[in-house]
Amino acid sequence: MDTILTQNFGNVLANLIKSHLNFSFDNYMQLMIGVDKAFNKAIVDTVVTIFEKLDTDYRNSSIRKSKYHIKSYASRTLVTVFGEITFKRTYYTYKYDKSCFCYLDRFLGLPKKDIYDPYVKSVIVDFATSPSAPKAAEIVSELIGCKLKFKEFKDRVHISRQMVRNIINKFPSVSIKPAMLATPDVLYIMADEKYVPRQGNDGKRSEVKLAVCFDGYKRVSKNRTELVNKHYVSSTSGSSDIFPQILDYLYSTYDTDKIKKVVFMGDGANCVSKQGQVCFFHLFHLSITHPYESLS
Repeated sequence: MDTILTQNFGNVLANLIKSHLNFSFDNYMQLMIGVDKAFNKAIVDTVVTIFEKLDTDYRNSSIRKSKYHIKSYASRTLVTVFGEITFKRTYYTYKYDKSCFCYLDRFLGLPKKDIYDPYVKSVIVDFATSPSAPKAAEIVSELIGCKLKFKEFKDRVHISRQMVRNIINKFPSVSIKPAMLATPDVLYIMADEKYVPRQGNDGKRSEVKLAVCFDGYKRVSKNRTELVNKHYVSSTSGSSDIFPQILDYLYSTYDTDKIKKVVFMGDGANCVSKQGQVCFFHLFHLSITHPYESLS
């Protein structure tokens, strides 16, 4: 590591000394950009060295030699938060059934043929849930590689909007257990159905079931009421899918044995007023009402 840093910083100083008679703010910027690049390159070089050392150690190990033949060597490029890294690794075939695998990819848990590393993809998904796909692409592009960047730099990594969508679509869903809340006597469930246009569906609209669960409401201003502990659920698969989702949330969030009443609100549609109430009645055995008046 020290050798890598010394060499990189030596290059920074060599380039800066060339303009030592030019007194300007540009010298400061060149120095800071050079140091930034030197540190970043040192990190990239170190990561590559470690990856290839892991590959070499396994290739020379007695465990590998007893079970696997060397098939081939191949390079792989990954986009990481430090920039693009390219490293060499070994493919093997099992002696007994000729199946093939790459030890380094499997050891690091890297999916096949992915260009972006798991951390970069997770950051893309995280940002894409807040602003938009283009904004997420712009933000994550700025995080990759050197921190001091300008538009004229040719080595910037640009993530396309389509790439963001592809990563989101392939990203595994994660089930997060909500924190337990204080159980109220009365629980409110508001359900509705909407018809919304869907991309790639020839202009047709799809029915989406929507519901919000909350355990109270409070007045925050003269003309505004806020729901307390609200949780949204949606489904394009129909009532048979959305109500079990709601129940899963309620069972994991409240002590349902303590709930005395469920106030069910909707527009009177069959999927809301009948199926929903039947579902909750059989599973909760509670008093269920369907008010038509507004909470306000």
